[in-house]
Amino acid sequence: MIMVDTLMHAWAKIAKNAEEILIQINSFLHQRMSSQRFMTLLMLRWNEQEQKMYYTGAGHEHLLIYRRKTETIETIRSGGIALRMIPDIRNIVQEKSVEMEE
Repeated sequence: MIMVDTLMHAWAKIAKNAEEILIQINSFLHQRMSSQRFMTLLMLRWNEQEQKMYYTGAGHEHLLIYRRKTETIETIRSGGIALRMIPDIRNIVQEKSVEMEE
């Protein structure tokens, strides 16, 4: 987890989105980790200019969003595949937006 956290912070400065970050992390881990190890995660990215939230799943559980106006919880499947499972995840991982309310 420490290695992934470090890689996220390093690539966050040069990547254009979370999808690109996870693709790079997966490639790094696949070359260096045991085949019996993997990691799931759900990455959130806030775009200040657009005032928009994005998420990218790597085989993790659902994203839960509490909607205050309706007092309901929205469940969104995160998607993707766990990091380190296959050599290249670029055709599987996808960044998606989440509609937010004030």
